[in-house]
Amino acid sequence: DAVTMRFSAHLNTLYPALPEPARPAAAAADGFQFVEIWDAPSGDAATAFLDALGQHGLRLISVNTPAGSPKGAFGSLGDPAAVERWREHFADTLRFARRVGARSVNVLAGGRLPGVSRPRQRECLIANLSWALDRLEPADPVLLLEPLNAGDRPSPLIQRLADAVSVITDLGRSEERRVGKECRS
Repeated sequence: DAVTMRFSAHLNTLYPALPEPARPAAAAADGFQFVEIWDAPSGDAATAFLDALGQHGLRLISVNTPAGSPKGAFGSLGDPAAVERWREHFADTLRFARRVGARSVNVLAGGRLPGVSRPRQRECLIANLSWALDRLEPADPVLLLEPLNAGDRPSPLIQRLADAVSVITDLGRSEERRVGKECRS
């Protein structure tokens, strides 16, 4: 039995010097079949992106929910002041992921917020994930929680694999299989 490893090209990080419309062609030229992106494009940009994927025989594996603000926040899943905005952005990202056939949506948890306790942020994070799970259909992408290291992101809300597992456990739902953990080095 041969084991086949497949890698995805993150278009934003591997090809930052190229204009966005040229990135799928570059990934295909480098031999990739699968790609991932930070943000879901909308409108004409989404149509152009889908066309480029098809033209180059690529499949989108993962797309992130929006990083939010301020710059570097890396998500607002656990921000009690951003619940309505996060849910709107999640719905937009899910619609795009469905349209393109993405296998996963990387749900960006964000970092610790000044003046908001960790338990309050965690409660918000779990409530938002529960809300998101209620909107998933059986064929929808898996939601990913990505632990982040504090060296790259200041004070991440989910820093270790154990943090992600704890959130999934505390969801206490049969849909737990719909939320996965993503680890990157």
